[in-house]
Amino acid sequence: MTQIVVYSQNVSCDSTSERLQDKYGDDFSFSNRVHHVIDQLQSKEVDVVILNEIRYADNVTLVINSLESKGFIAKKFANNSSQLTLCNIMAISKKSEWIPKLWKHLWVAKDENDHPCLRDTHSLIEGDRHGRSAGVVYLHHKKSKQQVCILGSHVMPFGDVKYAQQNALLSLNKENSSVPTIIAGDMNRFWNENDTFQEQLKLYNLIEAMPTKLVIPLSANENIIKDNEDVGTFMPWPTDEKIYSMKLYEPMSTSRLDTQLYSHDTSMITCEQVVSKATMLHKPDESEPQKYVNQTRHMLNLRMASDHTAIIGRYMIY
Repeated sequence: MTQIVVYSQNVSCDSTSERLQDKYGDDFSFSNRVHHVIDQLQSKEVDVVILNEIRYADNVTLVINSLESKGFIAKKFANNSSQLTLCNIMAISKKSEWIPKLWKHLWVAKDENDHPCLRDTHSLIEGDRHGRSAGVVYLHHKKSKQQVCILGSHVMPFGDVKYAQQNALLSLNKENSSVPTIIAGDMNRFWNENDTFQEQLKLYNLIEAMPTKLVIPLSANENIIKDNEDVGTFMPWPTDEKIYSMKLYEPMSTSRLDTQLYSHDTSMITCEQVVSKATMLHKPDESEPQKYVNQTRHMLNLRMASDHTAIIGRYMIY
């Protein structure tokens, strides 16, 4: 058996995050925020990195160059050919024992029977006029010769198109019947949709690697550890006014948008540990929150380098 560590995070380059710099200063520029995310990565500790929601060619180049300077091999997977489109970036540590053997750039689609699937050419599902891509890499281990498949992607947040895109991504696990598969990224899984999501996982023979802890760094060597209802993956920016005004008063457990999923076959893969980790732009706010404001959200409010935390999953491949 061989360990693989997967890091996934939405690094927030949507229209809501773009308003941050105007309102709160250059500290909240995408370039500054994403540098904080990448600076906290350790290529000797993480095998695979998946970053979602990167827009504009200059930002994509910035992220790829930054990852490569930290010791990663990085590739982009764009939703379409527009310079404005959102991209996923996947990276493999050069220090990893896992070697990329095959990369695939796929798109969510529907087959001739209207079933969600993945295709290797740009495709659209009704309700999304841009398309949604997935980066896929097949890895082989230098010593054990074991293999694993990793998919990274990000789906739309609402409507039937979201479920179709989710199902298309999950379908990879059925295609990879003999290869352990990990599917990671911002699946926009809302807390009140958990029953539906579990049914989707059952259909495609997957398990969710559910974070049991939220790690909030205080310094290089000290963390605040949260558990139970304080574990989530999303703390909206104040510029996302409607969601922010609602979520500020709710526990973090109502915001588990980001996921890591893996094949439901213990003869091939098991999850040893999974945590949610805040990548900090500033130190957490340890002051007393206003009445009814959730304490964990208060600590993270305008302190993170993204409005999404990272998920770090440790898996054993057999």
